[in-house]
Amino acid sequence: MKNNYVIGDPVGHSGSPVLHNEAYKQLGIENEFIFSPRKVAKENLASFMHQIMHEEDFNGLAVTMPHKSAIIEYLDDVDEHAGKIGAINTVVKRSGKLIGFNTDWLGAQSALIELTNLNGKKVSLLGTGSTARGVAYAMRSAGVQLTIFGRNNDKVINISREFGAMPASIESKTEIASADIIINATSIGISEESDTELLDTHYIDSNHIIFDVIYGRETNLVRAAKQSKASVLTGLDMLLHQAIPQCELHTGMRPDIEKLRKFMNERSNESR
Repeated sequence: MKNNYVIGDPVGHSGSPVLHNEAYKQLGIENEFIFSPRKVAKENLASFMHQIMHEEDFNGLAVTMPHKSAIIEYLDDVDEHAGKIGAINTVVKRSGKLIGFNTDWLGAQSALIELTNLNGKKVSLLGTGSTARGVAYAMRSAGVQLTIFGRNNDKVINISREFGAMPASIESKTEIASADIIINATSIGISEESDTELLDTHYIDSNHIIFDVIYGRETNLVRAAKQSKASVLTGLDMLLHQAIPQCELHTGMRPDIEKLRKFMNERSNESR
């Protein structure tokens, strides 16, 4: 049995194990691959990476916060997209070497393309962290007019220069709302305690596309978007779209996205 892990801290909220194990089942390879969560604290990343290199059945990783950038120093190589983004969400063991990839940008881009033609759209991206970097790369690759909003002025200026975007303060709510598409790639909303109000219904209308990368709970932003009749995407949409190429990297086989979407939707409905 080949072992794939999702690593992070925390990691219990991750939907990746359920999604990937279902993909293996649908592909008929559930007796060849298994996907498991591993909670790895920042200070334990080096020892964990050393450990898995000596596991005979280790095959690959999905990487979540806080390791998306820190893990790069433990890899033998990264692909072109991951190198430009500066963040990794997928690791594959090949011929005894660890290779890093990023499928987050594909997940964000593909989820939005299902709703709209991105070329020329005006996009407000909230956040400057590893996930935001992947989204920024996806948006610039699609030819949007991108503005990046954050709290730390230096971080906003640096990431904006890197990805050819305009920098702005996350407090500039009117400017955020002037875009066609608003993407929350911050950690705001990941828990009830952190769910401060990014935008209320006053700023959102039915012409907006609101994309919140948080999944597992309905955030205040998503709630406001629904009340304003805006089009809504959540982190579950991004998770699904990034998992398809991630599964292919890990197994060499590409699952059917519609079958996985049906499974995830049914599972979500059952948990309500």
